Amino acid sequence: MSISIKVKFLGVLEKVFHTKERVITVDREECTLGEFLRLLREEARGDLTFDELFDLHSRPKRSLLVLVNGATYEAVGGLELALKDGDEVVLLPTIHGGLLLCCRD
Repeated sequence: MSISIKVKFLGVLEKVFHTKERVITVDREECTLGEFLRLLREEARGDLTFDELFDLHSRPKRSLLVLVNGATYEAVGGLELALKDGDEVVLLPTIHGGLLLCCRD
């Protein structure tokens, strides 16, 4: 069984993932938000912009607002929140204006 999660990439993340939104299918019955974010981080591996938004343990830094179905992830279960088929995750960097792009080629 698999679940499909809609993810929206706002701000500079649109350039990292080359899209504003897409549906990602995870080939398992359950996936926590933390696991889902690690999958996205693997996909963006090596991108300095995306890496700057996470700490060494793949937890979002304060410079990344993560919403799940319209609520901040901390308010609905944190990184251990079990995502369900059809959930929506929004990633919004709160730092902008070129600060995160200063080190890109």
